[in-house]
Amino acid sequence: GYALEAMEKIELAEPTRVVMTLKSGMTFQNKAPVNGRAVKASDIANYQSYVKGLANAENSNFQRTFLDRVETPNDTTVIYHLKTPSAY
Repeated sequence: GYALEAMEKIELAEPTRVVMTLKSGMTFQNKAPVNGRAVKASDIANYQSYVKGLANAENSNFQRTFLDRVETPNDTTVIYHLKTPSAY
């Protein structure tokens, strides 16, 4: 099994679509530029995009090989659309 640290729940809706719901009450540390604000789904999407675009990213295999795109229909829902099914 695994322990969900940042997610309230995670669901493999389809073999190539993973739907995650962020835990409520999560905040960034109280330092600039985020200053303790709430973590949003768009932050997760932006992180994935940043890693994928960073040429020297050390652990970017998931972002480059499996992740097609990230959708954030609201502030608490993150949807990963995968290129191919992945147990990762």
